[in-house]
Order: sequence, then structure tokens, then C-alpha cells
Amino acid sequence: MRARFARRGAKPEDPGENELRRSSRSNRTEVTENPRFPKLVSLAAHDLRTPLATVSGFAKTLIRTEGLEDPASRYVEIIESAAEQMVELLDELGLAARIEAGSYQPNLREADTLELARVAAATLGEERVRVGGQGGAVQIDLEATQRAVSALAQCALRHGGVELVDTTATGPEL
Repeated sequence: MRARFARRGAKPEDPGENELRRSSRSNRTEVTENPRFPKLVSLAAHDLRTPLATVSGFAKTLIRTEGLEDPASRYVEIIESAAEQMVELLDELGLAARIEAGSYQPNLREADTLELARVAAATLGEERVRVGGQGGAVQIDLEATQRAVSALAQCALRHGGVELVDTTATGPEL
């Protein structure tokens, strides 16, 4: 037995729409399983950096000049913040593409889990990320892991319905 839920006043579902969804999902799978897909993603991420650097550079320049009044100055800060988020996303896309292509070479070094949590707190704001526990030594790709820990805390803040994230280091675990 299958239940069907619809919004009040919604039009009956078009059978062709289901076929379009299935076809789209199939095409997406076909594209992402193509062995050249990671290279395409890597090239796209690389090519997006140049115009993004221009946007970010001009936004930073406008912020430094302090010649803008509200709300214009606030808008420029929003642009700069969004540009920084896009840089982070491009870093993650590039990393994912290297992993998929089998060309990711982690730069392993020793780090402390408590320090990883502190970096996330410093990045996102210590009033938003609370750090505790006893750290431990781990062998990791430091930059990638710092980004990952910060991203997890940021996801919890954005999508978890919380205003404070507790991050606890327990030896090598975080």
C-alpha cells in the first residue's frame, strides 16, 4: 500500500513529470560515473577562481576605503563573505575531484584534536563554538581536516537549529 500526500489545492501529478525526474536522475548518474567527471569538476573549480578573486579583491578594497555608508557598506561585506564561502566550496570541490580521480595525496602530519576544535571555534566565533576535553595526537592532512571540522560545526549552526555547538576532544577523537 502506498500513501500519497499532496498540498491542499495542488494540481494532480503529471505522469510525464515522473518520467522527467527518472530521466534526470539517470542522466546525473551517468555523468557523475564518467571517469572524466572529476577532471571536469577540477577544471571548473580552477576556472571559477579568477573571476571570484576579482569580486573578492574589489569587495575588500571597498571595505578598506570606508567611504561607503550603510546600507552599501553592509552589502559589500555580504559580498565579501559570500565570496569567501565560494572559495571554501571550490576548495572542497577540488579536493573531492582529486579524491574521485585517485590523485589525492594527503600531506599527513601530527596534530592535536583539541587544537583542531579550537581552530573551528576561532573560525566560526568562540561565542558560537565551545571547546572542551583533553586532546590527543593524530596523523592527518591538517588543512583538509581543519576545513572539515569547521564545516561540520558550521552545518550544525546553520541547519541544526542551535546557536551554540559543543566540540569535545577525547584523546584522538573529536
